[in-house]
Amino acid sequence: MTPLLRVEDLRVSFPGASGLIEAVRGVSFDLGREKLGLVGESGSGKSTIARALLRLVPKPGIVSARRLELDGIDLSRVSEAEMRSLRGRRISMILQDPRFSLNPVMSVGRQIMETRLAHFTDSAAHVRAQALAMLHSVGIRDPARVFNAYAHELSGGEGQRIMIAMMLMAEPGVLIADEPTSALDVTLRGQVLSLLDDLAVKRGRGLLVISHDLGLVASFCDRILVLYAGRIVESLRADEIAEAQHPYTRALWAARPSLDKPVSVLPTVPRDPAWANS
Repeated sequence: MTPLLRVEDLRVSFPGASGLIEAVRGVSFDLGREKLGLVGESGSGKSTIARALLRLVPKPGIVSARRLELDGIDLSRVSEAEMRSLRGRRISMILQDPRFSLNPVMSVGRQIMETRLAHFTDSAAHVRAQALAMLHSVGIRDPARVFNAYAHELSGGEGQRIMIAMMLMAEPGVLIADEPTSALDVTLRGQVLSLLDDLAVKRGRGLLVISHDLGLVASFCDRILVLYAGRIVESLRADEIAEAQHPYTRALWAARPSLDKPVSVLPTVPRDPAWANS
């Protein structure tokens, strides 16, 4: 089956005092109709990769790739106007922390409707009904109240569900979830992941989950890419994580806290300059 997203030799650089600094260095992967996890520590380049896929890396950042294709479309060659038509409609991104991602002066309902109205010619009344139905489908108990609410009136769990609803309104083929559960408690975390599974993957979409939580990704995703210093150091099936070969992946796995085998001091993750160049 042809992948929905193909990335080959993706590089993202930013100018620094001593020259260009590469934040993403030669990343390559394919995404099909599956759940693919991208894990690594803070600063490893995970969110930068996501922004590069949507061509949202801010200037003076420099993005290059041998291949950057979305369902056969060369993203590196389309115009900005064409890219705007693809964002939301063909590829969407659930941003981190809805407190800072939602517009504070626009009602939730207007923001959800905006996603659909930007890509379809449906009437406003029809889109409003769709937005209310989407709020219900993501587990909002009182869709009418939340539709008219503003970001500051919402709980963290409601905000996260609204971000999911917004990104699904235009029915994109590829969905990127950047730390979708970081602001949630354990109970809501499971509910949000279940929503992503039901609303995205089971409808034949591709899902890229970005997280620093290796345990969460291992239990939810089909495959995992492990990122270190802007490079993918290991790619493996999620159910093979306990048999990881790379020392960095093994160290991340060993550093997880465990209720079954508590320890007084968690192991630290080692560093080896050679990993950044291997």
